Amino acid sequence: MTLLDNLAFDAFPLYTVYICTFSFKNALFRELHRHLFVLPNIQ
Repeated sequence: MTLLDNLAFDAFPLYTVYICTFSFKNALFRELHRHLFVLPNIQ
């Protein structure tokens, strides 16, 4: 393993966590948006 391989290997889990967190927040905001703006319009 070279130094670059080591860095990439260490960074990969962080990158994965970042992507997961980002998509989770995205889904959460989409849900909030739907509940705040769609439901009042239906009633």
